[in-house]
Amino acid sequence: MRTFFALLLVALVSANSEGLVSLNPDNFKTYQNSGKTLLVKFFAPWCGHCKRLAPTYEEVAQAFAENEDVIIAEVNCDDHRELCQEHGIRGFPTVLVFNGEESKKFQEQRTVEELKKFVLENVPAKN
Repeated sequence: MRTFFALLLVALVSANSEGLVSLNPDNFKTYQNSGKTLLVKFFAPWCGHCKRLAPTYEEVAQAFAENEDVIIAEVNCDDHRELCQEHGIRGFPTVLVFNGEESKKFQEQRTVEELKKFVLENVPAKN
């Protein structure tokens, strides 16, 4: 029971008002293995491309804020270098979608429409 409340607290504290979750080494696996589709932006705060993507990515997070099957998240690679290395991040921003341990890289234009389409294409069909 304590574990449940601890995870709930982490989820509430980690998500900002736009529905965007900040991931770190302590909570990444919990979200990755949540049974939900997890879209993760790996970024560096000093990166110009990352700064340009930020408002678009926040809009995507808002679009999926009420979707119980999707989590939109980000990892600050300056703060969590080992986590980014573990996922093979070599450039910024890198966006990956996770369904459990399996991941797929986003390689389309960085628009709200393309990111939303990518997420929806990677949500497993419900039985």
